[in-house]
Amino acid sequence: MAVLLLVSKGAGFLRESVVASAFGAGVVKDSQTVAYILPALFLILLGGLNGPFHLATMGAITRLQARGEGERVRDLVATILVGTLLLTGLLGGAIAFGAPAVIRMLGPRLSPEALDLAARQLVVMAPLIPIGGLIGVLCGIQNVGGKFASASLSPLVSSVTVIVWVLVAPDAIAIAWGTLAGALGQLALQGWSVVRHWQSLVGGGLGRVNLRDPEFRAMLGVLGPAALTSSIGTLNVAIATAFASRLPAGTISTFNYANLLLQLPMGILLTALLVPMFPRLSESAAREDHAGLLEWLERGTGLLLVTMVPLAALVAMLGAPAIQLAFERGAFGPEDTLRTAMALAILAVSMPLYSVRDLYARFFYARQESRVTATITLLSVGANIGFNTLLLPWGLAGLATATVLVTAFNLVALGFLLRRRLGTLTLGRQAPRLGRLALALLPGLGWPLLIRGWSPWSGLAGALFQLVLAGGGAMVMILATLAWLREPMLGSIPGLRGRLDRVRPPENRSSSEDPGIVAQGD
Repeated sequence: MAVLLLVSKGAGFLRESVVASAFGAGVVKDSQTVAYILPALFLILLGGLNGPFHLATMGAITRLQARGEGERVRDLVATILVGTLLLTGLLGGAIAFGAPAVIRMLGPRLSPEALDLAARQLVVMAPLIPIGGLIGVLCGIQNVGGKFASASLSPLVSSVTVIVWVLVAPDAIAIAWGTLAGALGQLALQGWSVVRHWQSLVGGGLGRVNLRDPEFRAMLGVLGPAALTSSIGTLNVAIATAFASRLPAGTISTFNYANLLLQLPMGILLTALLVPMFPRLSESAAREDHAGLLEWLERGTGLLLVTMVPLAALVAMLGAPAIQLAFERGAFGPEDTLRTAMALAILAVSMPLYSVRDLYARFFYARQESRVTATITLLSVGANIGFNTLLLPWGLAGLATATVLVTAFNLVALGFLLRRRLGTLTLGRQAPRLGRLALALLPGLGWPLLIRGWSPWSGLAGALFQLVLAGGGAMVMILATLAWLREPMLGSIPGLRGRLDRVRPPENRSSSEDPGIVAQGD
């Protein structure tokens, strides 16, 4: 699943590069970004892997199987599929019918040209709402039966379809048509997999639809609150987009490109670092092991700091050549690169904040206190409006700064409540680690400054040269300095653990400076 996730994200990044080349950061991309907010909510968040439709379907089927009522699974699956199609189909039809009003609400200050184009794109992409719900249900059915490959490959199909459509027919609504075609491809892939394994997954022929089925109603009871909680992130995006629509054309798409570059490495790393940790947190919470929770809190915080602080610094410093290499071609010019790099440098500050916030949230999930995170997320909506109102006069920089401040608000609020439950956040124990990180960043970030602007080539070749020489050299220097300072968390990297144990004096090895979660979790 992790390998397929990396492949899918890589294809998504290539898709955005092709879109940037075709349309740049202007009216077309601005309008598509606004029009895609609601369809993306259903296709990616609500209907995607680990989304509410996916998890609610898995839970409903698993409960029947656990009670020994496997013969009812066939009817329940048929009911879930038909019920999901009815609910999401009606919503999708309503959004398509009221597309102009929806767009005026999401982007109130867009130009008339952008408003009209966004409304046309939303009409094309409105079917993604029922398609996303069905994809989530089909993924849930497969996962109950131990089938994971097609669900993980699903986003790859969509990205490739958009790339082909934009290259073949690059008109103003090509992205919308390509996105719809890609979603239909995802649905076909999931449907084919379920039909192929129907007997083993469901255990018989077609089931009987009963919308009054108690299990289906129980599933809706879970689905509603989960969908609301999952939608808060999209609501925050919609708020930022609404404020961005007051700024010059291209601001929305520039901010979108910067956020994409930020999420690519952070999403993959957070999945790798936090997903394996969650079962350990759940085990400690179930045993009411207070000491175990504190131990994992300290390890997790330390590992995220060692990973995300240097990564954030490198992203901020090397954003310009990375953007030039990824996007600067065709309609995306040097001025777009500079504006996107500025937004990316500000957003990079949120990387360690975002990662530690996610760690804190998982503590509440492990303790089955999801209402806490939902409440904090709702409060962040008000904070988002306040920060954007205050900082909008600073343009794109203000928009990016408001995003960082909202993330910090979430972190502080969750940290305050978590400290009340655990008694400490172990932050005092992280002080020596932060000192080592500060020392390691001095030579690591000094190296890119020395070679910035120097390259035997120009253009894309020069950008690649800078990334490899400056980025690679900086990473080596940071790791070497941390190893020289005997940072224990480097032991989490396979291949380094044994070497560090050999060079570290025995008196410096303590339980509080464990080499990391890998030593306990492999």
